[in-house]
Amino acid sequence: KELGSNFGLAASRWETRLEVQDELRGMQLRQGEPMQAGSLEMAPLKGRGSSRRRHKKDSGSSSSSSSSSSDSDSTGGEDAAKQQPHPIEENTFGMAICSMVRDLYFMSKTEQTVCARMVRMAMSFGLVVLTMVLQAYLLVQIKLYVTAPAVLDIRALYHEFQAHMYAEHKLTVNGNYRGVGAINMTNFETFENKLEVCQITLSQPTFIWVILLIWTLTCIGDLREVYQTFSCVIVNTPTVKTMKSSLRTNGSDDHEKVITGVTMVLKVLIVILMLIPRAVITLILIFLGCRWLVATTEFSDLILNAVALEFILHLKDGLYMVVVPMRNKIDLQNTLVIPANPTTLPTWKSFVGSFVWFMVATVWVYVYLFYLQSVLPEYNWDVQSTCAEWMKKFRTL
Repeated sequence: KELGSNFGLAASRWETRLEVQDELRGMQLRQGEPMQAGSLEMAPLKGRGSSRRRHKKDSGSSSSSSSSSSDSDSTGGEDAAKQQPHPIEENTFGMAICSMVRDLYFMSKTEQTVCARMVRMAMSFGLVVLTMVLQAYLLVQIKLYVTAPAVLDIRALYHEFQAHMYAEHKLTVNGNYRGVGAINMTNFETFENKLEVCQITLSQPTFIWVILLIWTLTCIGDLREVYQTFSCVIVNTPTVKTMKSSLRTNGSDDHEKVITGVTMVLKVLIVILMLIPRAVITLILIFLGCRWLVATTEFSDLILNAVALEFILHLKDGLYMVVVPMRNKIDLQNTLVIPANPTTLPTWKSFVGSFVWFMVATVWVYVYLFYLQSVLPEYNWDVQSTCAEWMKKFRTL
């Protein structure tokens, strides 16, 4: 009876059948019962293949799938997405990281082409410095010669509008009029600069909202690249003592190298000299870009200004495409980094987590327009309603 129950247990758990056979064999020997040929050894071995086939067909049997369940759990489930090592971003910053890691690695292995590799590292890092200097210079020049005059023009125009449309006024911190009480719509017929005041961006809140949202999302995309580089190269890549163990071959492809380690000194240099300045410049671009776009006095210039701002943001990509030699581009494409999350499970975070950035951008645009924008402080949001009837004749042209 005991032999039969144990044999039934062995049949239900096919993956441990051989161990059960040994255990039953020992029990029979201790009890002095003779072994019947084929009753214990031949039957399990004979039915092993068919048992495997039955197990594949019957996936609902929990008792016969313990090992497969453990394997599924260890890999994150059947729907887990596995990420392979991927290339570094192709711009001047990615080229500098690639050059420092590859050149220091090969310089630690051999003394050949040491001078050429040192020159390439210096040129790659110099290109990063040039990128940040040009971006900072353009930011200063835009602040002095573009944004400031535009702000003065739109303030003067709105000051004139408020003085003409309201009977009572108050002064802002900039010394400009703001209307108090009810607006007199009939005064708009005698206002001289109708077209100019109806072309300010805040006269169409939805339009400027969409433009600012697109610009903010563009800058957030650049910030996400900074975070991705920080996660992969700084956090996820192990810290090694020397650069001799910083690269390994990616599978059977001898040309592709995976970054497997970076020294602490190099990590600090990458963070301080590249990632932090890049993030700061992008944050300044978000604020200064919003200020410039809001200060635009014509809708036709609004799109052009947005394109000009994107040109400044993507200056690193333009310099990389034009200045970097083809050999260096090939090395960058063949230099891979370990992903921050090698296995991504099917969770709420992995499915919809990135949509949080859209919410962040939306909140930023709302807060900026209604609380932070200082282009037209204490704006009354009265231009749209005033210009609505007058602007209809232009829509029919």
